[in-house]
Amino acid sequence: TAPVPLWQKIVYHQQVTSMHASALSQMVALKLFEKWNLSGFDEHTQR
Repeated sequence: TAPVPLWQKIVYHQQVTSMHASALSQMVALKLFEKWNLSGFDEHTQR
C-alpha cells in the first residue's frame, strides 16, 4: 500500500504517458495523411 497522494500521482503519470501519443508521432502521422490523402492511405493499407 502507499499513501493516497503518492498513489494518485502515480496513476496520473501513467495516464499521461500511456494514453496520449507523443507530439512527434502525431506530427508524422499528420504529414503522412496530408501527403497521401484518403486514396493514398487506402493504397498503403492494401499492401
